[in-house]
Amino acid sequence: METIKLNKTIEEEYRQALFLLNFIRAIELKSIRYKLIYILSLTAILVGLSVFGSIEYLIGFYIVLIVSWAIFIINYFIKFRKYKQKKAKLKVVAEENFNQLGDFILEFNQDLIKVTTEKFNSEVKWEYFRAYLEEENTIYILMEQISSTWSFSKQEIGEDALNKLKQIVKEKLPPLKIKNFNA
Repeated sequence: METIKLNKTIEEEYRQALFLLNFIRAIELKSIRYKLIYILSLTAILVGLSVFGSIEYLIGFYIVLIVSWAIFIINYFIKFRKYKQKKAKLKVVAEENFNQLGDFILEFNQDLIKVTTEKFNSEVKWEYFRAYLEEENTIYILMEQISSTWSFSKQEIGEDALNKLKQIVKEKLPPLKIKNFNA
């Protein structure tokens, strides 16, 4: 079993957490884009029907359309505000987590991955992970909840260990497909 002492830094913790937050945001924006296209299509259809028909018969549709636009705009601004708040708190949370946990030891082989600190020991078999995601010099190993994602960078574990870990992860897990993933 490969054993590595992680060289964790606050900056690296923050960068990885920010990457995951931006990844979730990208998924949300994709969903918002589809909703926007849907509402724009309904608006175009309703305007087209108004040109050829009597507006008296379409007043109910206009009310539904106005309410749909209002819900869409409110929903977008709520998600945007939540994103900004999470991004603002991210550095503080990364610092708190970093200071509380102490030294990390990473161990992995073909059967499992294990992270140990002075306070906890977490051992997970590969089949409990859902997928992986690669960034430049970082690998993210995802479970069902994105908040449970494990991430390791070249800076933390070194290039050789990262390459070995990537090789095992690619054998054991599928790459993440965004269309099948809900944040």
